[in-house]
Amino acid sequence: MIAEGVRRMVEIEGDCIMYIPTMTWSHKAIKLYRWAGFELETSEPAPGGYENQTAQALSLIKHLI
Repeated sequence: MIAEGVRRMVEIEGDCIMYIPTMTWSHKAIKLYRWAGFELETSEPAPGGYENQTAQALSLIKHLI
């Protein structure tokens, strides 16, 4: 499903940076996205217009992902 979503995004937008906002407590989703090749973004202040809480959450969830 992730691969199909990425394929469609590239088809529509071209080769571009993609952000997948997820809740910092959703460690299962984060683990799945990392498995699919996505990286955690900690330096972007507001990826996709959302407050970036990744840096704060990493210390709590890094053993889960």
